[in-house]
Amino acid sequence: MQYYQEITLLPDESSSVNFLWGKIFTAVHIALADLKNTWGITNIAVSFPEYGDTSLGTKLRILAEDEHLLEILDIKGVLHRFADYADIGRIKKIPYNKIKGYAVYSRYQPDSSVHQKARRYSQRHPDTSYAQALQIMKSKNRATQLPYIQMCSMTNRNPFRLFIKRTKAEPGEKYHFGSYGLSPHSAVPEF
Repeated sequence: MQYYQEITLLPDESSSVNFLWGKIFTAVHIALADLKNTWGITNIAVSFPEYGDTSLGTKLRILAEDEHLLEILDIKGVLHRFADYADIGRIKKIPYNKIKGYAVYSRYQPDSSVHQKARRYSQRHPDTSYAQALQIMKSKNRATQLPYIQMCSMTNRNPFRLFIKRTKAEPGEKYHFGSYGLSPHSAVPEF
């Protein structure tokens, strides 16, 4: 990764930071999906410089190997209707002398429902009834504490939480990211 563009969310009394994350990240996701579908571009990433245990903070970085990719993405144009709620910086070269490390930002999908897991468990363990398996699964089920963005499915309009997991990593050379700008394997610089 050589270039980045930073977006700072500007919450106010009428628009919370969580509300803004949902709106702005949805617009970024749609733009990345369009690039992927139109041009086959899959090497644009996102990172969250203020990522914490339960919060993503107020900053989003969009990173790419080539400045031209960020120009094609045109994030200022994508987010023009959010001009009062987001400060969009210009495209800059990544300051390699300020890199603190590397991280993988990936989507985390909590395990399927307790009932589905209990049914599978009882099928794999014939000596365990469904009721017993349900008790076992309930005792193991813990709520996910990772930060998330409240999104809305573009297909069926159902709300869902896009949990984002950060894992420290070593720098890599191959970059492949999905339409959320996330990847289970590709690391991005932290600075």
